[in-house]
Amino acid sequence: MILNGKKARKSLANGAKKLAEVVGTTLGPKGRNVIAVAEKGATPIITNDGVTIAKLVRLENEAEKFGAEVILQASERTNKIAGDGTTSAIVLSNAIIKNGNKFVSRGVSPVVIKEELNRALEKSLLVLDFLATKIDGEEMLINITTASGGNEDNGKLVASVLSKVGANGHIIVCENDNGKTEVEITSGFEARAALVAPHFADDKAKMRTVYDDALVLISAEKIGEVREVIPALELARGQEKPLAIVAREFAPEVLQALLINKLKFGVAVCPIVLSATAEKIDAEIGDISAYTNANVFGKDNLKPISQVALEDFGRARVVCDLDKTLFICGAENEKILKRKQEITFQINESKDAFNRDGLKNRLARIEGKVATISVGAATLAERTEAKLRIDDAVAAGRVALENGVVAGGGATYLNISKKLGGSIGEKILKKSLSEITKLVLKNAGISPRKIIKILLKSAKTDLAYDARARRFGCMRDLALIDPKTVCEQVVRNAISASGILLTTEAIVS
Repeated sequence: MILNGKKARKSLANGAKKLAEVVGTTLGPKGRNVIAVAEKGATPIITNDGVTIAKLVRLENEAEKFGAEVILQASERTNKIAGDGTTSAIVLSNAIIKNGNKFVSRGVSPVVIKEELNRALEKSLLVLDFLATKIDGEEMLINITTASGGNEDNGKLVASVLSKVGANGHIIVCENDNGKTEVEITSGFEARAALVAPHFADDKAKMRTVYDDALVLISAEKIGEVREVIPALELARGQEKPLAIVAREFAPEVLQALLINKLKFGVAVCPIVLSATAEKIDAEIGDISAYTNANVFGKDNLKPISQVALEDFGRARVVCDLDKTLFICGAENEKILKRKQEITFQINESKDAFNRDGLKNRLARIEGKVATISVGAATLAERTEAKLRIDDAVAAGRVALENGVVAGGGATYLNISKKLGGSIGEKILKKSLSEITKLVLKNAGISPRKIIKILLKSAKTDLAYDARARRFGCMRDLALIDPKTVCEQVVRNAISASGILLTTEAIVS
């Protein structure tokens, strides 16, 4: 298939439009659910989570599929960073493509449009900075987590957990079979170490592996030969425990052997490579060793790793992805207490501010807390939906604590649009931003024209409209609050995705 010019742009725009029409039905407090099936024979998923639905949309026309896939990326990126706003990102992407193509049809260069949109983005982000305010109480946090969590119970649960572990604390959301949602808070250490390759991730969606009770093997040097890890694998299999191997580096043949053991023989093994800078690797190894109570092979330990015994392993719950690794233990052991005392002493003795900050960061990581929210429900479909909602609430609450909040219900997008209108890019973005508010109102059965006109004329930046209660008010009084990061990522990623499609002139497949 080869499509050029107008035909190519139309097909891409049609794909974006079809995806936006499906996902857009979920937007706002009166948005509906969508039933989707990942594959034939699979259990249907009932959800109003935008990115989940978008991933399951299958378009028959290949050219239209390309258009849908590009704006899906905007939604996925928004979800990864902000945890919410996934539907808004798709709706805004589609609106920018539609309005941008009108200028293309008049002879304006798509490249110029893309450049102007990027300039409009920079202006929008400055406006957003001005509009944002900090969270100043638990009630405001609950409003954020309730909006993303789908109901007040989820909102209060997530807000409570965030208050206990802090914005930088770790929260793991998983599922259980007992029908009840439970919370457990334990100590946890975030190490400067990461999963060595995506192939070892058990959860392909989140690119992470979670072992509840793993044996931890640590090498301060490169593991260069397969024979070095075979005894550890045999011991782990004999104990019926997963194995997390932390090393400075792995030889390719070692990784290949571990992957074969994992995929072909079902051995639960996770190679983790240290990602700390060269001068900090030894300290990181020592911290991991203290936290997991594992012996370290190499350097000062003359015993070769091939002679590993059960007493050399550490024990921990391990959560590792491509960026970091989390070690979760129960009560503090003597090694941890001693390590904390050593670091505290170094902080007090250090005369260098930069070095002192680094030591404080290490101490904070060792003293970190981890909350596990285990989601239960009567049915699999209900449990899956609840987990998605709680995931969103955690992410939205975290970024709100970090970067502040703005008026919700689409009001902030209109506030941004008030400051736009000069260049072609600003005109396109200005018109497109109102589509989010329009759809929120339409899904609630409300004619949007009058409401949008009032919001645009108002000088109050905290004025919002509650589509559920059908009334105007201050964003705090209405509990209509969005994290600033969500709005920022929606605009940023929508402009990025739509810019790609607007400047595409041909499709070849």
